[in-house]
Amino acid sequence: MRSRSLSIIAALLLAGVATLAVYGYTNGVKKHAQGGGAQASVIVAKQDIRAGTAMNDVISSGGFQTISVPRDDVVPGAVTSLDQLRGKTASAAILAGEQIPTARLSGGQLPGGNLGIPKGYQAYTVALDPSAAVGSAIAKGDRVAVYGELQAEMKDGQNHPFAAQIVPDARVLDVTKPAATGGLTSSATDSGKVVVTLALKASEAQKVLLAQEEGSVALGLLGPGDKPVTTLPTATAQQMVSP
Repeated sequence: MRSRSLSIIAALLLAGVATLAVYGYTNGVKKHAQGGGAQASVIVAKQDIRAGTAMNDVISSGGFQTISVPRDDVVPGAVTSLDQLRGKTASAAILAGEQIPTARLSGGQLPGGNLGIPKGYQAYTVALDPSAAVGSAIAKGDRVAVYGELQAEMKDGQNHPFAAQIVPDARVLDVTKPAATGGLTSSATDSGKVVVTLALKASEAQKVLLAQEEGSVALGLLGPGDKPVTTLPTATAQQMVSP
């Protein structure tokens, strides 16, 4: 009888220990889920900030806030204090809610500069009518082909028009669209032109400049993942009327 009582007491004690263990584990998981692990405080903008904006102006208008993020998600060089922003200028666009690397502030080193120019290339800008810029549908990051139309003296001694592909594949670094289009742009212009900045090699920029000065330039938008046409013969008016 005594042995049976001891067994019951032992079973009750084991049950109590198991209950405490489960409670402790569950409570720990809950606290971890609520806390999200180690946290860090970073400064973010409340609204989009354009390149060239003085940080002091944004600070005075209350345009920044402090948020907590998991420590593992903190980006390299993230701003954690308003003191890091005072007297600085945005050297690149800063989006609302994103962490702000110090490389995007004046004095920081941003690969490719403000426009992200690839190594070995130059930023070259063309101002085009919307009809020559894919109806203003071009956006930053797109790939385009550059075409030129000029006149040249042919074998008959007369000047004849011709069109040629100048650059088969150029990266769009920036776009400024006419204000009437309502598109997302770095800034709006009332000139009616679509201002497109391209990443070009020096030899390509020379050809585009010549086509602009002596004729006209138009852009063709490449589809995502499409390969450019690298071998394209020059088109002439004579080809169009030949039988």
